[in-house]
Amino acid sequence: MNQANHFSWQRRLLFRLPRPLCHAVAYAVGTASYLVDRHGCRSEITPLVRAALHTGRVRAGLIACGAAITSTRYGFDSGMLLAASVRQHRRWNARNRFAHAEHLEQAAAKGRGVILAASNFSCFYYAMMTPFERDSSDAALRMTLVRPKLAAIDPLFTELCDKVLAVSGRSFDFIETGGKRAALDFIGALRQRRTVVCMVDFISDDTLAVPASFFGRPACLPGGYLLMAERTGAPVVPCTTRFVGGRFVTTFGAPIDPADCPDEDRISWMAQRLNAALEAEITPAPAGWGAWGSLKLKWELGEQIGAA
Repeated sequence: MNQANHFSWQRRLLFRLPRPLCHAVAYAVGTASYLVDRHGCRSEITPLVRAALHTGRVRAGLIACGAAITSTRYGFDSGMLLAASVRQHRRWNARNRFAHAEHLEQAAAKGRGVILAASNFSCFYYAMMTPFERDSSDAALRMTLVRPKLAAIDPLFTELCDKVLAVSGRSFDFIETGGKRAALDFIGALRQRRTVVCMVDFISDDTLAVPASFFGRPACLPGGYLLMAERTGAPVVPCTTRFVGGRFVTTFGAPIDPADCPDEDRISWMAQRLNAALEAEITPAPAGWGAWGSLKLKWELGEQIGAA
């Protein structure tokens, strides 16, 4: 109860500020988090950036600081989503855009459902609320979000989902990871030709891991959704959301269709293609990727899988 009251106090005094001012505060908080090395913002992320991008210490430090700001702003954007009214969000959403939505349309047109592999650049909740063009197919609009099992009982997460549903006016389904029916629900959503959204950056010790090199080193990806793609034939579409020029822009990458694999190992082929697509998104603006902290475990698991 005290935590909820504290969060409400934050929302009243901070998240109701004008968006530019709230982002300015997020910039200051993110920079301070880097300077005091909160959660290893400086000591852990900087070496990872140096190893991945082969850059000097100063530039790696600037990138790590930018990544700390990106992660902080993600949290602030989530807070603004909770604090602002539905009407205010709909006014903001009028500026938000999809880029290369034709890639999602092409994948949906295959009739096997779509797996949307979303990476952590900016708050994906705003992508879920962004209006599609009027001529978008029904298959592209019908989305199912895979979320952590504990999120179902987290009141803040539930409130976020309710706000997204209210603002977007669209119907979303949810799949809870770790549940007995999770795999069946995933396959069922694809058979209904829905777009299943998976957040793909972070991996845990008990997650199915698929090896795939990343920034020139053995690494891995969470593999559950790739297994589903291999079994159902659903194409995987990379997806990023960025806050650019005062609006959220969600970009859909070229579909990765398991049917296009030249050999029998379709899962590894898809994993490598997905990591390559993610690298191509990170390299031009690495400070915008909010998941640098996941890289250490990915490299460690990739080396262990290779050694085995």
